[in-house]
Amino acid sequence: MKIITTTEELSSIFNQCCEYYDHLEMMVAWVGDPGNHLPFDYLIKLKSISAVVGTDFNQTSPDGLNFLKDNKAVIRIVENNQARTFHPKIFIFSKGNEKAMLIGSSNFTYMGFNENIEANVFLEGKAYRKEIEKVSKFIDQWKKSGYSIPFSSIWLKEYKAKYKLRIRQIKNVSKKDEAFVEETFSKSPAWIGKAEWSLVFNKVADGLKRRGSNDRISDLELYSKELKYPFSLKYFKDSEKRKMIWGERNQYDAYGNVGAKGTFKGLIKSGPLAKQNIVIKAINNISKLNHPLDCDKLRTNLNTLTKLGFTMKVWGRLLAITRPDLFCTVSSENVRVSLAEVLNKPHKYFETVDGYIALIKLIHRSPWFNSKKPISSYERKVWDKRVALIDVILY
Repeated sequence: MKIITTTEELSSIFNQCCEYYDHLEMMVAWVGDPGNHLPFDYLIKLKSISAVVGTDFNQTSPDGLNFLKDNKAVIRIVENNQARTFHPKIFIFSKGNEKAMLIGSSNFTYMGFNENIEANVFLEGKAYRKEIEKVSKFIDQWKKSGYSIPFSSIWLKEYKAKYKLRIRQIKNVSKKDEAFVEETFSKSPAWIGKAEWSLVFNKVADGLKRRGSNDRISDLELYSKELKYPFSLKYFKDSEKRKMIWGERNQYDAYGNVGAKGTFKGLIKSGPLAKQNIVIKAINNISKLNHPLDCDKLRTNLNTLTKLGFTMKVWGRLLAITRPDLFCTVSSENVRVSLAEVLNKPHKYFETVDGYIALIKLIHRSPWFNSKKPISSYERKVWDKRVALIDVILY
C-alpha cells in the first residue's frame, strides 16, 4: 500500500500500471480533454478498458469519451442528476489473477493527474486482493441499467450540445471551472513538463516517422562528430562547418536556420576576431556544464553571448546541436508560441536569457528528462538527445 500525495508519483504509478497490466476498469466523476495527452496516452498500452463516467454539470469532455471509445473501451454513462453527483475516482488494473487499485480524489483529467492538489491510495498484491475484490463487487451496481446507460453516438450528439453551451456560458463569467481550464490547457504543450519518458519517446518516434526518416537524429550525430567541443576558431574557417553552425537552409536547417538575415553569418564567417573568441569561449563554458546545471554560470555565459546582438533564437540552436542532452532550440516562432502557453509568458520571453533558462529548468525537472537510460539501442539513441529532440514534437 502506498499513500500518493504528489501528482508526479500518481502519473508515474498510473503509467507503470498501464504498461504492466492488461485491463483497466475506471469509475470517475469526469473525463478530461485528450488534447492534453496526459493521462490519456498511457491508456494505449492496455488491451482493454471499461469505464463508468459521470457527466454532472456537463464537465466531462466529449472528446475524452471519443478517445476512450476509439481505444475500444466499454463505456457506461451516469447522466447528470441534480439530486446527487456521481463522484468516485477508482482505477482497478488486472492481469490474470493479479490486481492493483488506485482510489482517491483524482478524476481522469489532466488537472486531476498533473495540476491539482490530490491524494490517492495505491493497493497492489495478494495482501490487498480481498479489499480490491470488495470494491469491484460494490461498483457492479453502477454498471446496471438503473444507474447508468450504454454510451452511444445518439447520446453523445445530445451531450455535445450541452457541453458546448456550458463552455460558451462560462466564458462570460470570471470564475473558470476545471473543465474550462482543461480545454484551455489542451491547446498548449503543458504536458511536456509532466510526462513520463515512454510518452515523450513515442511522440518523438512518431514525429520522426512522419518525416520519413530519422534525419534529425542523423543531423545531431553529424554535429557531434564535426562540431566537437571544445569549439575552435578552425570551425569558423571551414565553410561546411559554418553552414552547420547557422543551419544552412535546405541542408542543415533542422533545429533552425539562424543565419537567414546574414548578420550572424557575417559574425561567424568574417566577424571581428575578438567577437568570434567571445562566442568560442562562452559556448565551450556552457558545453562543460552537466546536470544539475549551474544556472549562474549558464546565465553569465548566455548574457555574454546575447550582448553580441543576437537573441536566444540564435544561441538556443547552437546549444542544442552541441549539447542535445541538455538544451533545445527556440529558433522557430511556432515553438515559442507553443511554449508561451506552458509558462504563461509572451512568446518573445523565450528569446531572452531569463525565458530560455526558465524553459530549461522546466524540462530538467520533468519525469522524462530524469528517467533511467533505456535498454534498447534506438530508444537509447533518442534518450541521449532527448532535450533537442523535443523540437520534433513542438515544431
